[in-house]
Amino acid sequence: MDKASIQTYLESCRERVVSQNAINASYSNKAMGVTTLSLTLFGVGLSGFSGSTLEIVLVIISGICVVMVSMSGLGLIMRVRDWKNPCDLKESEKSALKSTNTAEFLMDLCRSYRKAAESNQRTLKRKAAWFSLTTASTLVEIVCVIIMLTP
Repeated sequence: MDKASIQTYLESCRERVVSQNAINASYSNKAMGVTTLSLTLFGVGLSGFSGSTLEIVLVIISGICVVMVSMSGLGLIMRVRDWKNPCDLKESEKSALKSTNTAEFLMDLCRSYRKAAESNQRTLKRKAAWFSLTTASTLVEIVCVIIMLTP
């Protein structure tokens, strides 16, 4: 590969990582919003609580949904785990010092970006699955609150 091709590949890898960072931030923002909605719905549901058997069951279901939404939204989506940064500066410096030419160094950077992008993609897939569970739990909670508030 010539230097221009490697630089183009490196730029492509960088764009992928930047895109993944934006998606990760988006999941965090959405998870915070859904968690806030869930907690608000639970409070609204409790405000109309009169103590009938059906309402007790619905409050319990809503409470379970709030716990699920909070755990998945705050603990599994917003918390940054397994997120890889593409270039460790110390490693990049070592690579630059041991490389015999620019192309070799650029390929080392490309490999670093590719590994980070592949690892982060797996993390984003897990976050998408958790976000689906969070959304489904919130929908169940919405139904419970609607039933509780219906005269």
